[in-house]
Order: sequence, then structure tokens, then C-alpha cells
Amino acid sequence: MSNVIRCGVRIVAVLTTAMVLGGCAVAAWMTTLSPPDSVPAQYELSEKSTLLVLVEDPGRLTAETALKTELTQQLNREFEDRALVRHVVPYQHLLNLAAATPNFRALSTADVGRKLGADVILYVQIDEFQLKDDFNNPCWHGKLKTLVRVVDIELGRLWPKDLPEGFSPKNVDTGSLAEPASRHFRQKLVRQMALEMAGNITRLFYEHRGEAHGSLPQEDAMERP
Repeated sequence: MSNVIRCGVRIVAVLTTAMVLGGCAVAAWMTTLSPPDSVPAQYELSEKSTLLVLVEDPGRLTAETALKTELTQQLNREFEDRALVRHVVPYQHLLNLAAATPNFRALSTADVGRKLGADVILYVQIDEFQLKDDFNNPCWHGKLKTLVRVVDIELGRLWPKDLPEGFSPKNVDTGSLAEPASRHFRQKLVRQMALEMAGNITRLFYEHRGEAHGSLPQEDAMERP
């Protein structure tokens, strides 16, 4: 008997045993489990464009952290690695422009992009951010929400047309984390949140696989005869 056939027989045997032991729980799982759906891009950027990622925090929610820097760098890396555009303006170029321009905050989004040679700007606004539910709570609980817009420096907004405030990608919520209060963990949590949000934002711009529908129930959750 070949290895492939043995493997198939073993899988059937495991599922059959699980059906006998698990009863309704496994039967329900079998009817709902299916391959992940393909999720289309919300908006497709031109592969010939030069992109500037501009992360803004109008409410100064992240002032005491490196979240803006972490999120910008992670987004730059995601767009470069996936070759979604021809070129991504390096974050250091944006920092250099800000340092060399006395009235930088007065520049429009399009002006910033134009000065840095960008065709298109990915504007990301920090809408909600926290690392704890309250200052006195010993547990960490990270939350991050953003709003995203795509702007052409000549044509104005490209996407979304029907949402003036911008499109909200999937939020980041770490849940409650019982970790000692330390600067090291704080930085690690901010970095992890930025990485997750960067992935959520980037997936808006390319087709990807969604989440699997269901999973095999744990043995403890199976009904016993």
C-alpha cells in the first residue's frame, strides 16, 4: 500500500472515530467546514505608481509611543515586499522633509506627496489607540483602530468615494495581557500591534484568502456517549 493511500485511510479512520465519539459536535463541524473564501481587493493600486505612506495622529493618541514610526515602516515593507506599487517613498525621506520645512504641518497631503515625488498617498489616520483600559489597571489591553484613504496628488481622493472619513480596516485588539509593567514589553506590544494593523491595511489592496470556516473541535468539547 502506498504512503498516499495509507495517509488517506488514516484520515478517514480518525474522522470516523471522531464522529462516533463526538456525535453532534463533530457532525456540526463537518457541515460547516470548508476552504477559505478568496477575498477581493477593496481597491487596486497602479503597479506603476510611487506611493507615500502617511500616518497621521490628529488626536495625539500615540504621542508617547513609536506607533506612527512602527506602522509606517511596516506598511512600507508590506507594499514593497508584495510589489503592489513600483516604488515606496522611504520613511526617512519624509522625516528629512519634515525637519527641513519650517511650515511642514501647514502643507497639504498632496503638497507633501509632490515634494517627495509620490503619485499616490496612502493616508492612514489613527482613530483609536490604547495600551491599557485605564492607567491603574495592571493588565495590558491593546486596541488600535485606523481610517484609510487613497489620494492622488493631482486628482484628489481615489478611494473610498462613499466614505468621507475613510475606510476602517479590521481593528487590532490584543485582549487582556497579564504581563509585568516594563518599557521593554510596552515597546514589544506597540510593535506587534503595528505589525498586525499593517497586515490588515495592506490586505485591502490585494486579493487574499479569508479565514477558514470552522475547525476540528477539541476532544474535551466532544459529547461522550
